[in-house]
Amino acid sequence: MKHLLYIAFLSYSLVAFSQPKKYEHETNNMVINLADATLKFQVPVSNPKVKVNNNLTYHWYKSNEILQTKGGYEGKLLHGDYSEFYLNKNLKTQGGFNKGLKHKEWKSWDDNGDLKEIINYKNGVLNGSFKTLDEKGRVILESNYKNGKLHGTTTSYADGKLLKRTTYKNGLEVMPNESTTKLEPTPIGEKEKKKFIIPKFWKKKDKEEKQGKPTDEKNSSEKDNSDKRI
Repeated sequence: MKHLLYIAFLSYSLVAFSQPKKYEHETNNMVINLADATLKFQVPVSNPKVKVNNNLTYHWYKSNEILQTKGGYEGKLLHGDYSEFYLNKNLKTQGGFNKGLKHKEWKSWDDNGDLKEIINYKNGVLNGSFKTLDEKGRVILESNYKNGKLHGTTTSYADGKLLKRTTYKNGLEVMPNESTTKLEPTPIGEKEKKKFIIPKFWKKKDKEEKQGKPTDEKNSSEKDNSDKRI
C-alpha cells in the first residue's frame, strides 16, 4: 500500500513540475479604441516576476492606456501578441511582447496597406535584420543589429539601385584594409604616350656611341678642320 502511495505521489509531482507557469499561457485579450487607431493586445492574468533592467523600455497597461517607461513599470506588463489598426481597419503595426519588452519580428504599414518597416528585437533590444521600404515595396535601407548595435553590412538604395554599402562590427564602422587594396595603374593617353617616344636619330646616335663609331657631330668638326688646313 505504501508503495502504491509513493508511486501516486511521484506521478503527481512530475506532472505539477512539468506544468508551465500560469502567466506564460493564461492571458487576457484587451482592446483600446483611440481617436485615430484601435489597439489589440494581451496582458498576463498575473504579472510575472521581472528583474528590471534600467537600460530597457517596458510597455504596460493601466487605466485603459498603454504606457512605456525606461527602467520600470507600474501596471500590467504587455505579454503576447500586439496589433494596431488604422481607422480604415488596415494594419498599422504588428508584433509581440515578452514581459513588457518588444520581442521578435515587428512590422509597420502605411494607411494604404503598404509595408514600410521590418524590425527584429530580442527582449527589448534590436537584434537581427532591419529593413525600410519605399511606397513601391523596394528596400531603401537594409542592415543588421546584434545586441542593439549595428553589426554586419548596412546597404542603402535609391530607386532600386545600390547607393552605399558599409560594414559594421559591434556598432563601429569597419574601414577597408588599405594594404590589401590593389591600385590600378593610371592609363596613359595617346598624347602623353607621344611625349615618351624616342626619335629614331637619338636611338641611332646611342647605338653608334656604344659601338665606338664617330658621330655626325665629330665628322663635321673634322671636316671643318681639314678645310682650314687646305
